[in-house]
Amino acid sequence: MGMKTKKIPYITFLQSFAVFLVCIGHSLPLDNATGEFPLVFGIIHNILYSFHMPLFFAIAGFLFIYSMESKNYNIEFKDFIQKKLKKLIIPYFSIGTIAYLLKTFIFNSFAYRPSQPSLSFYLSSMFAPENNPDKYLWFLPVIFVIFVIAFFIKRINILKLFTISFIILFFVKYIPIHFFKTVLYNIFYFIFGSCVYIYRQTLFRVFSNIYLIFCSLILFLVLNFYLKNYLIIKILIAILGIIISFGVALICDSNKQKFLFGILDGKYYQIYLLSWFGQTGLRVFYQLNLINYLTAVIAMLFGGIALSIVLSNSISRYLPRLKVFIGL
Repeated sequence: MGMKTKKIPYITFLQSFAVFLVCIGHSLPLDNATGEFPLVFGIIHNILYSFHMPLFFAIAGFLFIYSMESKNYNIEFKDFIQKKLKKLIIPYFSIGTIAYLLKTFIFNSFAYRPSQPSLSFYLSSMFAPENNPDKYLWFLPVIFVIFVIAFFIKRINILKLFTISFIILFFVKYIPIHFFKTVLYNIFYFIFGSCVYIYRQTLFRVFSNIYLIFCSLILFLVLNFYLKNYLIIKILIAILGIIISFGVALICDSNKQKFLFGILDGKYYQIYLLSWFGQTGLRVFYQLNLINYLTAVIAMLFGGIALSIVLSNSISRYLPRLKVFIGL
């Protein structure tokens, strides 16, 4: 057994922060009357979705190089791929299958993307991550493929990789297969995160400057409201969001502050995997007009997080053999 890499406090902060943003984004149901997001919540949705998933990929890229350096790049591909299959692909299929069954036979009449009770529909939805019954899970196979690519290109100069991945962004739209389009788009943010790790001593001094964070936030909001229709602006918005997030995490860590008092620390992955169940179930109460919109948002956010933690802890304690199916 190899030694586990040491946890990095500001990365733990970022992981908890990022999954909280994801849970907020997933806690915004469409308005029953219009089928769209109410104005204020639509703005929140657009802001979150402009950077929160690129942030996840950047964190993954940061930790990839950190992990490789801690092992002196001495890791066999077989060991690497087995670990990633266990952590990413097994939960993808196990949780996706449970979501398919629940969605098809219980929640289908309330689903935004209705399911069908057929083997062909199940297989097509599982092997096209953007169509997975639990749409939250699309990230898992995408980051898995990115990890595999990263393993084979890890010794190439990071600035060359950054330049190449940036150029590829402008040709991604011509790729006909959605999955590979998603991989090539997000590998740029993964490599950006790797760059942040390699040049962290210089970049962290810049990122943690409170004046830079404030100016970046203003620019981030202005671009989000007025110029986000251009690809280069979308990329800039995502990078600004990542920089701001790192800066906040670094400042909080220097002051010994944890995100939400550390409640989510070490649980971010299981919250990401399991929050769909609580959030989807609670959304039904709004769709049945039993609660108002704001109540639904609050219930879906905190209920989804709480149920994920309870499920994860219960499986760990009472059904330890099932831990592999939820990424533990």
